[in-house]
Amino acid sequence: MDVAAARPASGWLEFSTSSASSYRRVLAWIAALSLAYYATAVAGYASLMIPSLPSMAVLWPPNVLLFVAFLLTPVRLWPVIALFAFLTQLAVAATMSIPLGRSLGMFTGNLSQPIIAATILRRFGQGEHLLGTLKGVTAFVLVAIIGAPAIASTISASTLIATGWATDFWPHWRMRFVTNVLSAIVLAPPLLTFLAWRTVPRPLAPPIAEFLILLTGLTASERLVNTLATPVTISPLLFAPLPFLLWAAVRFGQAGLGVVLCFTTLFRYFAGAHPGQGFAAPPDAIVATQLTLIAMSLPLVVLSALLAERRRSEEALRQSHSRYGLATIAGSVGVWDWNIVTNAVYVDPSLKSLLGFAEHEIGDHVDDWQSRMPPDDWERVMATAQAHMGEGAAAFEAPHRMLHRDGSVRYFHVRGAVVEREAGRATRMIGTTTDITAQKEAERALEEAKTELTRLTRLSDMGGLTATIAHEVNQPLCAIVANASAALRWLGSDRPDVSQVREALTDVVCDGKRASAG
Repeated sequence: MDVAAARPASGWLEFSTSSASSYRRVLAWIAALSLAYYATAVAGYASLMIPSLPSMAVLWPPNVLLFVAFLLTPVRLWPVIALFAFLTQLAVAATMSIPLGRSLGMFTGNLSQPIIAATILRRFGQGEHLLGTLKGVTAFVLVAIIGAPAIASTISASTLIATGWATDFWPHWRMRFVTNVLSAIVLAPPLLTFLAWRTVPRPLAPPIAEFLILLTGLTASERLVNTLATPVTISPLLFAPLPFLLWAAVRFGQAGLGVVLCFTTLFRYFAGAHPGQGFAAPPDAIVATQLTLIAMSLPLVVLSALLAERRRSEEALRQSHSRYGLATIAGSVGVWDWNIVTNAVYVDPSLKSLLGFAEHEIGDHVDDWQSRMPPDDWERVMATAQAHMGEGAAAFEAPHRMLHRDGSVRYFHVRGAVVEREAGRATRMIGTTTDITAQKEAERALEEAKTELTRLTRLSDMGGLTATIAHEVNQPLCAIVANASAALRWLGSDRPDVSQVREALTDVVCDGKRASAG
């Protein structure tokens, strides 16, 4: 139920196209606004007027409705809204038998206040997150709650004085100003919140139950306070709703605060439960209620805006931390923060989990990490860090090994830099430690593959050489066998040809020498 961002033209109030559906939305919006204006004005004239104070009501919703409409609607539709509001005011005057001059004099205030407030707030870009930031709510208080009602009350009172419908300017101005201020505080935040909702927030059941408990406690306290009122206790009892208003502001934001204020005002008005009503006239008791609620609600409006801004900041921080955690886990990176003076060190839990440990199983001292590293690696890393501290280089980095919980060795690459120095001496260093075990294993696998490839290449070369040698040897051997076979065949004939045998044996000798030389 926290206050949402009120955008100048957001959600179903966006009329940016010229399509038939856009025109239908415009007509539906203006028709709903006109009906709401008519209903609240008639109800105000019939039920909310302060006795013995003509033209004054305890709350006056129509001008707040117009303010919200102007703030959430494109400026090009303002003349149409003003025209329909004027026609609706004429219908209200006819329904309630109010003299036309008096009705129009009051309408000048109803119309001038929302136009002034919406124009200034939109001009300075405060339509966005109006009630959700300190800057926005400050502008809302100064412009919509104080400035515009003061100017509009002046215009309305002056108009009624000029037309003869009022005789005393300042009492009329004061009462109208108080009513308009309380109406803006009570009604504007809930309306802006509900109209800014694109979807109904869920879950609503627990907040609604708590809100009903709040209203029940408020009702009981109002009844009890009214019975305890005395001339001595009346002043503090006027502030009896403060704990419930604070509860509403903290738990339910601007919207909840406005609803509780409205409930308190209407309850006291209709139930006659004004503290000290036996000691003051009913109109004075109502005015005291209005002023008291205004005095209590103004700081609470600012408080709820601060709380809403803090909640958004905390949510943004949670999301950022979540993204940071996912990134470090995905990248196998651990962040560390080393207090060099005390040797206390914060190490990201993701780094501990990479070593198979829970967060609490490795302490927050440098010595607790020294035992997880081989001594030679520890000395090398610390020497590199010390050199960086002394030389003031931009950063240092070094590879090292660390022991996993299961006894295996994992490889890391540490990077760090000094971020704080006192009197030239390094006092704080932050950095990251990245798990490069997979990279080392890939490098090792690559080296093994290269070694195996070299061995296979050598074997292949030896096979080629062997084939060449075999070819060179086989050729003369085949010639030797052929010549020897021919010589044997000639010697086995009846008349051997000695010259041919001699020639064949000569070839055998030559081939044998060639084979021996190859």
